[in-house]
Order: sequence, then C-alpha cells, then structure tokens
Amino acid sequence: MDIKSVTLPSTGVQMWLLQRVTAVYIAIYAVVFLTYWLFTPLDYISWSKFFACRITRYASFLLVLSVNIHSWIGLWTVATDYMKSSFIRVGFMSLLLIYLLGLQLYSIDIFWGASRGL
Repeated sequence: MDIKSVTLPSTGVQMWLLQRVTAVYIAIYAVVFLTYWLFTPLDYISWSKFFACRITRYASFLLVLSVNIHSWIGLWTVATDYMKSSFIRVGFMSLLLIYLLGLQLYSIDIFWGASRGL
C-alpha cells in the first residue's frame, strides 16, 4: 500500500489562512509582551503577577498552540515538497506530531503548574 501524502483535513486555502491567522496572533502577543517588558520593572514580583493573571496564562497557552499549528503547517508543506519517500515523510510527520503534542501538554504544566503549589 503506497501512501501518496500525509494531508491535513482541510484545503490549501484554509491552511494558508490558518497559518496567517496564527502569525498575526504571534505578532500581537509579541507586541503586547514587549510593551509590558519595556514599561515594567524587571523584578520577580511584577513578572509573577503578570503570569499569575488568568488572561496571560490563556494568552500564553494560545501562543504555544498558535506556534504549534503554524510550525505543523509549515513543516508539512516542506515535507510534502522535499521528502519524496512516503515512509520517511510519514515517519517525520508522526514524530513531529508527537513532539508538538508533547509541547502543548507541557505548556499546560508550565502555565497552570505554579497554581498547584509546585
């Protein structure tokens, strides 16, 4: 059985749009974060308060999700263009998916682990 390609469950236009939306979110997060960083003292208390805020936690979680989606689409495109062997491509995409899911799950522990008293 020959696997022609590993595809995402959407059209090329939807993937293009999703990658652009995630890029805009990453840019907005970067501007807000850099603005806070420039106009707030760099001490433990101010950063703890900033990341203890529920909105910041959700925004940061969405940032990790956006980066994961953005990189999945980009690397899927590169893999389908340059990896001619379907076995290597499927293996690469499977390892990438496991890695990105692990990063997303680890981000939950990072953003909400401190509230458990760890």
